[in-house]
Amino acid sequence: MDRVTVVAVTLLAFVAVVALVFGVGQLATIRFGHRARQLQRQIAITREEGEVRIERRLARGATSEVPVLLRHVLDAPLMRRLDLMLVRAGSSRSPLEIIALMLMLSLGGFLLPAATGLGALLGLALALALPAIPPLWLLRVAHRRRARFESQFPDALDFICRALRAGHGFMAGLGMVSTELPDPVASEFRTTFEEINFGAPVNEALARLAARVDSPDLEFFVVAVVIQRETGGNLAELLGGLSSTVRERMKLAGKVRALSAEGRLSGILMTALPFALAGILTTVNPVYMSALWSSPMGRHIVGVVLLMMLLGSIWIQFTVRIRV
Repeated sequence: MDRVTVVAVTLLAFVAVVALVFGVGQLATIRFGHRARQLQRQIAITREEGEVRIERRLARGATSEVPVLLRHVLDAPLMRRLDLMLVRAGSSRSPLEIIALMLMLSLGGFLLPAATGLGALLGLALALALPAIPPLWLLRVAHRRRARFESQFPDALDFICRALRAGHGFMAGLGMVSTELPDPVASEFRTTFEEINFGAPVNEALARLAARVDSPDLEFFVVAVVIQRETGGNLAELLGGLSSTVRERMKLAGKVRALSAEGRLSGILMTALPFALAGILTTVNPVYMSALWSSPMGRHIVGVVLLMMLLGSIWIQFTVRIRV
């Protein structure tokens, strides 16, 4: 077969694999996704009786309807880590779907360059690099979702304070937050509210809330509520002070971000300028730039420059990143 036929067959096979992977992924999401497992946990909690520890009940509820072999796969550390990343990103996908997507990207990155004649070495590099895209995307989505949660969190504290000062209980305040505020703070508090209503202890439901969001402000809130439930005190006053503290910290973080904007912009420009200049020179005079790609010395120079640029970018990020 000629090269055109090989490329066409490879593309058709790749499209078939993609369709199969996404079909299996959709079935896995419906059957074993985060929302399905959450409902299974809630149903299992309502069926349980006695003084069995909540961790064992939740573990059985999450996997009671899953086949034995697949249960061991879902309990693997990698799967648990991916599941936590999906929860923090607010995605209902299954870890199996992310693993399938990573395998698909690895397969596509290896086959396409080899089929088009670009070389097996490039295919191997792409096969190792492309699977990192889904986890990095999940981390970025989780970071943005956590930032939105933290911006809404002081309003949630104010809602709970108002409910407590009006004579309502702590659970009523959680219910108000879950219905009156926008996502993601409403959805996270709604999950905690439903877990407590289905029989989970308050302290452990709040601990799972802190683990899902991974926010220091929320951890302070959980610690304050747990201590108040054990020792007593004015919870409304405590949460009001925490709300003021969180708002002041957010103001200070905004000022620091504004003052460090020049350094961050300089880092972006210094990183992008060499690539832009190389593209312009390659377009204007390809012969002048060909020495960098065609000679061994030029390739070594390019490798050293890219390494130094990477180290410089990392150093700039550490310099302008100020934790408040």
